[in-house]
Amino acid sequence: MTFDPLATLHPKSKHWIVCVRVSRKWEYRGGTDDGPIAHIDLVLADEKGDAIYAEIPSSEVDVISPLIEEGGIYIISRFRVSRAKSLYRPIDAPYMIEFTCYTKVYPAKNLPETFPRYVYNLTPFAELPKYAGENKYFLDVLGIISEVSDTTLLQLPNQSAATLNRNIILKDLSNVEIKLTLWGQRAAEFTIDEVYNEEQGKPIVVLIVGNLMKSFAGEEYLSGNTACRWYFNPAIPEAEEFYNSTHNQRLTIKRTAAPPHQTARLQGSLQLEDKHLLDLETMDPYDFPEGGCRCTVTITRLILTTPWWFPSCNRCNRACTPSGDGYKCNTCSCTGYRFKYKLSFIANDGTAEAEMIAFREVARRIVGKPVQQVLRLARFANDTPPPDIAAIVSLKFAFAVALTEQSYYNPKRTYQITSIVASYGRQHTVPHIKLNQPKQLPICQTADPIL
Repeated sequence: MTFDPLATLHPKSKHWIVCVRVSRKWEYRGGTDDGPIAHIDLVLADEKGDAIYAEIPSSEVDVISPLIEEGGIYIISRFRVSRAKSLYRPIDAPYMIEFTCYTKVYPAKNLPETFPRYVYNLTPFAELPKYAGENKYFLDVLGIISEVSDTTLLQLPNQSAATLNRNIILKDLSNVEIKLTLWGQRAAEFTIDEVYNEEQGKPIVVLIVGNLMKSFAGEEYLSGNTACRWYFNPAIPEAEEFYNSTHNQRLTIKRTAAPPHQTARLQGSLQLEDKHLLDLETMDPYDFPEGGCRCTVTITRLILTTPWWFPSCNRCNRACTPSGDGYKCNTCSCTGYRFKYKLSFIANDGTAEAEMIAFREVARRIVGKPVQQVLRLARFANDTPPPDIAAIVSLKFAFAVALTEQSYYNPKRTYQITSIVASYGRQHTVPHIKLNQPKQLPICQTADPIL
């Protein structure tokens, strides 16, 4: 079969067939780690080394995304070629690929491993400042790691909860330094433990792609979020000069610890004891950890017998009851109220299923929209859950949970979600509880793709 080189693609034709490696794949959630997926972004490279940006829209994520893995080589057809975006471009190319409901994807077989592993366009450290705040291109850099900080928590204006971040200091061959700040999941994933031995002290050269240049309070720095990837000691020509200049040299990488109050806060949310639901369901309630625990579950169905919202007292935050044309708090007699979330659902982790409940801000992060916005779109608040509420089914999270007070009086337990530790997005299979031989039940079936 003959494939079209990426360099020849243009919008005037619709009958392209390409064979490409997926160099990078990431989710764009509108600037947050836990919002709904707006689209999935890809960097694709063909055998000649040319690259292009591609986008899977939210409407096609459930069908197409499971067919594509980062690093895989695929034959893709029936897509649209359009002009590249003007901002946040990982590739300096005039066109991009748009996946549609008609796009066909299947793995390529029996092909030589000559497709490039890395797709990059290096920017020298001295030129980085001119891109500060521009947000037109994602930037790629190559340097030596000289310092790595622990993760810390930082409250950002566009985030409802504090976000993980980690700082890394890079040096070029002229000893020019640049700070890279990783955010969210990227901050949690970054580690040099597997490639750095303190006793040997061998320098680590790192290629980091998909960064934006930022400026804050007079300081210019690189920012790495979901689009960011890194490769330690890459086998690329530009790295050879770094390897030659550091040959037989010893470099101590400075480790910067998080402030004590930050460490305690992280331990409270990220370092809780992991428990399976089966462990929690069979545990004596009086043995439940006082600080709560962490469990990773998939939301499998909603509990439709309870409303997904409630009127909350402005003064004491308790639930209000109907009074005349409005609501009134029976505790403090306040008539001021705001609608807030009260999500009840069944979650499953493959060992058991359990009832969980989430209120207010935690529930908002699960849904991804303010309750007032969802209420405006719902015909009747007590009617069938609106699409935004129904859409939480099949989402997977790591939750910090506590046992509700009623669970001490009732054999049927309910776990209140106190915080979201991690979000894993929509799952295409749900855990099936079978103790002897765990299996996966598909949420949706997808036919084998054909050209």
